[in-house]
Amino acid sequence: MSENVIVKNTDSMLKSIFKFSISTWINFFISLFTAIITTRVFTPDIYGIINVFNTTSATIMSIICLGLDSSYIRFFNEPPAGNNSKQLTFKLISVSVSITAFVGVIISAFLYQPFTQAIFSRTSWLLSVMVFINVLSLLLLRFLNITYRMSFNVRQFTIQSILVQIFSKLFVVAAALFNPTAEVVISFNVLGVFILTVVYIFLQRKDIIPRKIDFDFTGYKPIFKYAFFTAPIYIAINLNGFFSQQIIAQTISLGAVGIYSTAYYFSTIISVLQAGFTTYWSAFMFSNYEKDRKKITGVHDYIMLFLIVAFIGMIIFKDLIYLLIGPQYQESKNFFALVSLYPILGIAAETTTYGMAIVKKNHITLINYTIAILVNLLSSIILTKQFGLTGTAAASCFSAIVLFALNTFWGQKYYKSISSIKRTVLCVVMIVVAAFSATLVKNTIIYASIIITIIIVSITIYLPQIKVILGLILIIAKTKFNKNKEKKM
Repeated sequence: MSENVIVKNTDSMLKSIFKFSISTWINFFISLFTAIITTRVFTPDIYGIINVFNTTSATIMSIICLGLDSSYIRFFNEPPAGNNSKQLTFKLISVSVSITAFVGVIISAFLYQPFTQAIFSRTSWLLSVMVFINVLSLLLLRFLNITYRMSFNVRQFTIQSILVQIFSKLFVVAAALFNPTAEVVISFNVLGVFILTVVYIFLQRKDIIPRKIDFDFTGYKPIFKYAFFTAPIYIAINLNGFFSQQIIAQTISLGAVGIYSTAYYFSTIISVLQAGFTTYWSAFMFSNYEKDRKKITGVHDYIMLFLIVAFIGMIIFKDLIYLLIGPQYQESKNFFALVSLYPILGIAAETTTYGMAIVKKNHITLINYTIAILVNLLSSIILTKQFGLTGTAAASCFSAIVLFALNTFWGQKYYKSISSIKRTVLCVVMIVVAAFSATLVKNTIIYASIIITIIIVSITIYLPQIKVILGLILIIAKTKFNKNKEKKM
């Protein structure tokens, strides 16, 4: 393969990953900016209730939506006979909105006391109403965002994704200018998202409201069936985060939820990379899994090398990173590495688990997630009581390891994408050891020795990949230099 082809292929892959990551990167920096301010303005109690509120909203939305958003993506270009995409959009939105309104009215009118007491440890009719207004807004924005995506309107898709973060996060910051009680902050949060929803309903009204409105659902059985079987995984993932927060809130306090949540802000930089890579890699896998196995197995090794380098870098510079966080939240630095393990192994799994999707064994994925969630919840209940937030982080770590192991086992059973199982296992073990060492080892010399050993072993087992990367850098540098030289001539 010529140098120009190598450079072209590498540039194409990196640009594709970056393109799909733009909105996520911007959202990350918006979240980081607001975290820097809010962790200095809001007490952990307020910060905790904001996070519980947002997690509750996301969880209820996933339950009420019941997979209809996934069905919308799947059937957007294949609506039932006699329907077009606008009618499909309008009917699915109508069903979701109707369910949300019905549940919201029932709970807010008759059950708000036990509902808010169980979730927020306080009785508040306002909080109950705010939850369902937020759920409704997020639900509508979800469908509107999918409409842009499925219409290949990448620009508007990206802009809308960014604006959702801006309107929710910056309205929260604006609440700091007033009386920063939990109800005030949450009201500002909901107001920002609601305003954006109203604006986009107006802007996209021609895309979601058909000329002829009818509520005939003939032919919609496959759509509802598809939704029903895809919903459990997303519901389970949201419930996992919801119950973890509730365990912390009930065992320790709402303030502890706020402290624990700050650890996620910096680990989400890994999630940002995951979002872009996943979007690109899923399309590549399904298009090339039969004809380009060598490249797929090669990418796995490079991803593992990247992850261990990125993770060690995050651990080494965590003290510098945490200068951005307010002093009341510094406790999360102690278990930051353990919390980061979930997104780290999440990216690794992107190159090991597609076998289940290829042979359409999605029920195995659901079983794996269920087992991992049970591990997380049971270990959280035990470890949080014994070790506080560090115990909760350890439970998340155990859950991440179980999920990665199960998904990788079944994924490799149906499609081999790992060239060396031993090397992959050793890499994962080193990442786990690094995470627990950063949390538990207090002796500087021992800790430094562990990290140095991991670096040396990583260089040794991934030396061929490192040589290729260095060679590629030289090729790219040489190619760019020659192009610049030709332009000057």
